[in-house]
Amino acid sequence: MNIITKICVQLSYSLLFATIEYLYTSYRSKGHGYTTFQQFCISFALVPFVFIWDKFMTDRYNSIITILLYPIVLWIVEIVGGFTMIYYYEYNPAWTYNTTDSLFMGQIKLSNYFNFLFLGIIFHYSCYYLIDS
Repeated sequence: MNIITKICVQLSYSLLFATIEYLYTSYRSKGHGYTTFQQFCISFALVPFVFIWDKFMTDRYNSIITILLYPIVLWIVEIVGGFTMIYYYEYNPAWTYNTTDSLFMGQIKLSNYFNFLFLGIIFHYSCYYLIDS
């Protein structure tokens, strides 16, 4: 992939995630969906690392293990992105979880496991298709 294609893929995934986030929050809050520009930027910055991780894991293990580990990878993305936002803004304008299952100062929420598993399935198979095509 050349650099223009890579940037287009990053942009596409970031927009896809923002759309999924907006639709999911609209459904959960009965019509009041939301996402943030900061969340889009974090997705844009970290998509290449998730691509690399996916390729590494799939080459060494298999798709099932890779998909099952996606929630952990996405929690790491939330931790890195969340604390980056805290560093720059002194709080995280992209998200903060205030539930009993939130950890790392509200940067991750354990009950998002199945949501992240679903995102992992989408991301893995589209990564697999893009990288191997």
